[in-house]
Amino acid sequence: MINAGHVRLIAQPKSVHPRSVSLGNRIYGWNAQGRSFELVSNGIQMIWKRPLLVLLVLTSPVLPPAIARDSRVPLSPEGRRLRAKLDRMDVEHRWLPNRHVDWKTGKPDGKTVRSGPRTHCSAFVAAACVRLKVPMLLPPPQTYLSNRQQDWLLGKGRGLGWREVSALRAQQLANKGYVVLASWKNHENDGYHRGAGHIAIVRPQLKEVSMVRSRGPQLTQAGGRNYKTTSVAVGFRGRAWKNKQVRYFAHLRRRVK
Repeated sequence: MINAGHVRLIAQPKSVHPRSVSLGNRIYGWNAQGRSFELVSNGIQMIWKRPLLVLLVLTSPVLPPAIARDSRVPLSPEGRRLRAKLDRMDVEHRWLPNRHVDWKTGKPDGKTVRSGPRTHCSAFVAAACVRLKVPMLLPPPQTYLSNRQQDWLLGKGRGLGWREVSALRAQQLANKGYVVLASWKNHENDGYHRGAGHIAIVRPQLKEVSMVRSRGPQLTQAGGRNYKTTSVAVGFRGRAWKNKQVRYFAHLRRRVK
């Protein structure tokens, strides 16, 4: 029996006596007495004898094994390069709230903020996507752009390589060097957050699986407070996190090099 994710071979000695079985570059066969199923090459730990079932479990070369809850999400060289590119954008000193900025650079442009939300989460994400060469809905206009960016990701963005993923998958893909976003569209009708949503970039990070599940992936974001690194629980604190309304989108057509 062969399953995706692992290879399992189950043989019943009384009824099944293969001379040998080849699994990838490993060969297994019954010994001369027919009393045990033995490994010809290296790479497996097993001692099973008649009349018990023989169970072989190998790691698949195609799909990674499931991540244990107390392990860390691996960080690849591509993930480290993506993180370095995000850090060079210097989000903690640019795209600052309560000032008008050039959306591509995050630097103040001297204009007056006249109306609407006074933060720049969507402008930062747009600028990052331009630098990382992945498609994204760009300003102008910037007002309520984060809400429209989620609609775009679910619509036109799908045809351009964006796919919705789970929180854990979001951290895994970011750690492999894919651009991944965390997004909340504001559906509230009571003026909460001035009607604006929120959007951020999932930051590649060696992070425990249990922490990803309890606090969300790691982020780099602009907003009411800009963070080089924080969790979704902090960056999206309030109704978005409390009501489990944060969604994750990964661009799967290319990795950052």
